[in-house]
Amino acid sequence: MVKLAAEYGISGRGLAKLCSRYAIPVPGRGHWARKKAGYHDQPDELPTTPPPDSEGRIAGEPGREAEHPDVEAQIAYEAAHPILVAASLNQPHKFVALARETLRPRPPGHSGTLGNRHCPLQIHVSSKLLPRALRFFDALLKACEQRGFTVTTGNQPDSHVRINVHGEPLSVGLEEPNKRSDHVPTAKETADREAGRAWFIDRYDYTPTGRFVFAINE
Repeated sequence: MVKLAAEYGISGRGLAKLCSRYAIPVPGRGHWARKKAGYHDQPDELPTTPPPDSEGRIAGEPGREAEHPDVEAQIAYEAAHPILVAASLNQPHKFVALARETLRPRPPGHSGTLGNRHCPLQIHVSSKLLPRALRFFDALLKACEQRGFTVTTGNQPDSHVRINVHGEPLSVGLEEPNKRSDHVPTAKETADREAGRAWFIDRYDYTPTGRFVFAINE
């Protein structure tokens, strides 16, 4: 699919979608490995009744540089192997287990989220959503290692996990954004300020939103 698509100036994924749209059979999973091993699969026949819109056109740019075969292969693999986050954390990845041990006892900071000092994972979420964030990272790190990507961390106490993808080291993080609102002083804060006992009162309150933002930081 990748080699043929390059002749038409489109991506292999684009050509696969066209074949699916017009009911054109293509080699199934494992076909080329079986062929290399000496097996000969019987090709699927073309449909006897073409779809109503049976004239397909490829609007590509012949000669255009196509995606790198490694990228095409990874896209195809990911389409067939979605990463699923489990409902519970069982036998966590070593960095996830360490992050849980580090973050779970901590109280939330001023922003309502947990600080990640001395934590191998860049997690900035509220205490309530920490279990979900750990399950997310557990699924991600295990899936990366299944794909042959290495997951490492430095020797310094504040070193964070880096995922090496085809020679590119990536730093990733998960953040729960906050909603900022004006702080309404309590009766005690007002009394302390009038009595000169309060030197500083927060101007804003921060409330975690319950949403996640996943970022590749470099």
